[in-house]
Amino acid sequence: MIKPKHVIFFIFAILIIGLTTVWVITNQKFLLEIDASPPGSIIKVNETIIKTTKFSEKLKKGKYKISISKLGYVSKEQEIDLKKDLKLKITLDPIQKTAAEVETYKNIDPFSVGEIVPTANDFLVAIDKKTSYLIKIEKDSKRVLYSRPVIYYSYNFPYVALIERNTTGKIVVLNIETNKINMFENNSLSQIISVALSNDSQKIAFLANYNPKTRESKLFVSEIAQFSPLEKFKTKADKIEYINDETLLLFETKDALDSSEVSLFDLLKLKTTLSTKGNWYSFSPSKNRLLIQSSSLLTLIDTISMQKSVYPFADMYKFGWLNDSLVFSVINLEKGVEVTIYKPDTLTKVNSRVYGIEKDLVIRSIIGAFAKNLVLLDSLGNIIQLDISSITLES
Repeated sequence: MIKPKHVIFFIFAILIIGLTTVWVITNQKFLLEIDASPPGSIIKVNETIIKTTKFSEKLKKGKYKISISKLGYVSKEQEIDLKKDLKLKITLDPIQKTAAEVETYKNIDPFSVGEIVPTANDFLVAIDKKTSYLIKIEKDSKRVLYSRPVIYYSYNFPYVALIERNTTGKIVVLNIETNKINMFENNSLSQIISVALSNDSQKIAFLANYNPKTRESKLFVSEIAQFSPLEKFKTKADKIEYINDETLLLFETKDALDSSEVSLFDLLKLKTTLSTKGNWYSFSPSKNRLLIQSSSLLTLIDTISMQKSVYPFADMYKFGWLNDSLVFSVINLEKGVEVTIYKPDTLTKVNSRVYGIEKDLVIRSIIGAFAKNLVLLDSLGNIIQLDISSITLES
């Protein structure tokens, strides 16, 4: 006769063996080897592990997305289900570069402009670094829009709200189509550090009365037609932007990597509805979606439902919005850059292309996108325009 304690011991032993077996199976690793040609090809595994020419690592059992790219060659991508040791040999095919895919803005001195914003009208608005004047930039020319030193501005065509250097308590709103200028001043206001126009350009929000010791400012909101600033709250944010009439984005810059904070603030309820860490952010054209990037994560936020999705991405990728339905990334390669287009809901790759076959091209930052072009700033301070019609048409 089997004693109860023996039965319990037997069941316990089976349970331990079962759990151990499950753990071994789920944590089992297999060798993945990838040999890519031509030499110098960039190998990416799940967009986070990046090697050159050869890849050899033991990875957990499961599905992986592999992409191979190289300057001057058609990129390849495939998904594998790693169940055993696997060797892959992937060869890229050369691509033909069409004329005028990569252009540099002429007659614009490198590093001569800063705080550049693209417009829907195929020109840029920027601050001239030599004079601090507000300027309009086209491919072969630039002209002054406001001939007094500017330290900060907010653009919403055709209006620009700006803060002059060495002034306190004054905001200027400029219509760049009619050149009409409105100035708003209030004796109760001191140092203004940031300003934002509402989407319909009827309201203005700004950070004023900055205290350098506490790094705090007061946020004010006013109708433009009748300037009467209403104080809302104190904040350590140093940049603000309207999402809609009821919601502001607050960006608080901090020195340490991944410690800066992006917050969405409800102006009616006077409370923060969402907050996350990030070094950089970008709105979709409609402002219904928001990308926030840290050194290893990309966060996508629906600004209507406040739903948040997080994806792992290396910080060497620079992201932006092509339009409301497509996101793009730019990554520097050897003597060129790769532009990849994604669907924003899942960050599924749609298409990609490599640029810069005939010249060195190292991108420092993204300015933005309009029409079929990406506008970028390279490491030499040049404004670069990439023709992306070939990959957007295929998308």
